[in-house]
Amino acid sequence: MTEQRSPSPSSLSLTMADSPTPEVLVSAPRPSAEWFQEQFLQTGIALALGLVSLAIYATGRVGLMLAPKFHPWLAAGAGMLVVVALIRAFFLARHAGFLSKQKLQAKLISESCDSKAHHHGDHAHEECCHPHSDASAGTCCDDHQHGPDCGHDHGHQWLPLQVMVLSIPIVLFALNLPNEAFGAMKALDLEAYSLAPTGAGSGGKADGVSFLQLERAASNPEARGLYDGKTVQLVGKFVGDHDKRFTLIRYKMNCCAADAVPLNAAIMVDPQSQARLDYRHWSGKWVEVNGEVRFLQSRDGKSYLAALILRAKDTEELNKSETWIRETIPDSPFLTN
Repeated sequence: MTEQRSPSPSSLSLTMADSPTPEVLVSAPRPSAEWFQEQFLQTGIALALGLVSLAIYATGRVGLMLAPKFHPWLAAGAGMLVVVALIRAFFLARHAGFLSKQKLQAKLISESCDSKAHHHGDHAHEECCHPHSDASAGTCCDDHQHGPDCGHDHGHQWLPLQVMVLSIPIVLFALNLPNEAFGAMKALDLEAYSLAPTGAGSGGKADGVSFLQLERAASNPEARGLYDGKTVQLVGKFVGDHDKRFTLIRYKMNCCAADAVPLNAAIMVDPQSQARLDYRHWSGKWVEVNGEVRFLQSRDGKSYLAALILRAKDTEELNKSETWIRETIPDSPFLTN
C-alpha cells in the first residue's frame, strides 16, 4: 500500500505564501441614487393614498362616492395600503445604506480600491469595481455616472407622469372634492301636466314612503288609489324659482356616484291658498317636506306624475312654522334602496 503523507507545516506555509491575497468580496450591484429616489417617491404616494382613503372614510365623505356596502372594503384596503407602504419604506431605508453593516462593507471596498491604486497606479480603476458596477463586463460605474454596461434601467422619463396620475386623488381631497354639489340641477317642467290634482284623496298618513314608490305608483291605477290623499314625508334638495311650486331632487346610487340617477318629486302649494314660497331662502338647501300625495295627469291623458300638495293657510305658516317644509341634513345625499 502506498503511504499517504500529510503536507508538512513548512509546505503549507509556502503554499499560502505563494497564493494571491484574497480579494474583498463585492456584493451585488447597488442601485443608483435615482432608483432610490423613485422608489421612495412612489412609496410616499402610496402611503398618502392610504391615509387619504382612511380620512375619507373617517369623515363620512365616502358616502358621496360609494354605496354603504362598500365602505368597510375601502377602510380595510386603505389600512393594508398604509401598512404595506410603511414596510416598503423601512426596507428601502435599510437597502439605502442606513445599516452599519452596509457602511462597513462600503468602507472595506473603498480601502481595497485605495490599496490597489497605490500599487498599480493608473491601472487601479480598471481592476477595482465599486458596488454599483458590472464586474462581468470589466467596467466600473458609480451613483453619478451610468455606463453602457451597468445593467440598470434608465427609463425614468415616465416618473413625472406616474406621479401626476397617482397624485390626482390626493389633490382632489385637498380641494374638498367631491362635495355635496350635484352639479346643474333643474326643476321639473310641468307644462305638459294639468296642475289640477285628480281624485278626492283618501286622507290619512303613510310612513316610510320613498321617491321610488311614488314614481312607480304614478303608472299603476291601483297604487294611485292607495297613495292618493295620503300625507307623506320626503327629503331632498330644493330646486326652483317659483313661489307656488318647486322640485324636490334626490339621487339614487346603486354602486358609486358615477351610476347615480336623479329622482324628482313635484311639490306644489295649494292653488286655493294665498301662501307663497320664499324660494330664495330655500333654494339649494336640503329640506324635509310634509305634503299630501296627489297625481297630476298629462294633458294628453296618457301618463301621471306624483306630486305633494302643501296646504298651508298663509305665507308665514308655509315658510316659518316648519309644519310643511323645514331645513334638514340627510344621513347621505344618495338613496341606496
